[in-house]
Amino acid sequence: VARHFKLKPEELKKDSKERKIMNARQIAMYLSKVVLGASYTEISRFFGKKDHTSAIYSVKKVEEKQREDRKFKYMLSFLQEQLRKELR
Repeated sequence: VARHFKLKPEELKKDSKERKIMNARQIAMYLSKVVLGASYTEISRFFGKKDHTSAIYSVKKVEEKQREDRKFKYMLSFLQEQLRKELR
C-alpha cells in the first residue's frame, strides 16, 4: 500500500490527517483484515491506534467506497492480488 501511494511504510502509522496518508492507512487496515485475517485489535495496535474502533471504521469506509466507486474497487482488487502474491 505504501509503495502504491508513494509513501514510506512508517507514514501509514503516523497519526496524520493528510488525506493521502489517511486513505492509504484505511486501505492498509482493510487489507490487513481481508487478506491477512488480522483482528481489529491487532490492526489498531499495529497502526498505533488507541482502540479497535479506528480499524472497524477504516474497514467500513473502504467497503463503502468500493461499492460506490468502480475505479477504487479495481485499485483495491489490484492491491489485494499484489499482497497475496507477496505472501506466497
